[in-house]
Amino acid sequence: MGDVDYISYSLKKLEEYKNEGIVLDDNLIITMESGSVPLSTRNIDKIIECLFLKMTDVSQ
Repeated sequence: MGDVDYISYSLKKLEEYKNEGIVLDDNLIITMESGSVPLSTRNIDKIIECLFLKMTDVSQ
């Protein structure tokens, strides 16, 4: 996220979500990217693994 207007809009949306009970790191997951650091499927896979797969398998 490099565009100031886009960042401002995104923060406003997060506040709206919060007002409706949708809270970052509680029941909302977000991703970000920029021109120099694009979001890749590899990164999405890592997020899923960290947030869901390792949390449910405590035996490893």
